[in-house]
Amino acid sequence: MCGRFVFYSSRDDIAKMFNVRKFLAVYRPNYNTAPQQTIPIIKQDDNVNTLQNMKWGIQLGKFNMINIRTETMEKPFFKHMEHVIIPANGFYEWKNKAPKYITLKKRELFGLAGIMHEDAVTIITTDPNTFMKDIHNRMPVIIPKGKEEEWITSKSNELLKSSKEAMNAISVSTIVNSPKNNSPECIKAH
Repeated sequence: MCGRFVFYSSRDDIAKMFNVRKFLAVYRPNYNTAPQQTIPIIKQDDNVNTLQNMKWGIQLGKFNMINIRTETMEKPFFKHMEHVIIPANGFYEWKNKAPKYITLKKRELFGLAGIMHEDAVTIITTDPNTFMKDIHNRMPVIIPKGKEEEWITSKSNELLKSSKEAMNAISVSTIVNSPKNNSPECIKAH
């Protein structure tokens, strides 16, 4: 599961990394992004990569889906939803109730695979890679570098695999347990 993530990169970094040409999103750094918040996402709009705001969590009846498993993506209802990228600098997972901040070793900014339905998005999760197995039994799908365009322009689910990139995890303060806490203090080693 991916229940919290971090996003603080600049507009220039987003434009360069994800080839974004149209900026409709209003955002500020968020060091403790939680479900139900409005988050910036990247989608195709008239063949232009566009950054816009959407709510994190797709409401389906009484269920609010903040995550969707790769296995569920094969069901007809989800198979045709539009692919989006959720820009991130890292994400949190909890091991024995202790929060860990997880990042990629070689990239400060990366994209999480997501899908949208109406005005909301959900993050796609998959089985953990070797690094994450010791921390949690699921992890968000991290789009491989250079494959971002392929993800948002395709209906293929070929990229929905565990990341092979080297990762890092640091123990952080339990202040991240409350989404009210939202400052660089959240990602400092504890």
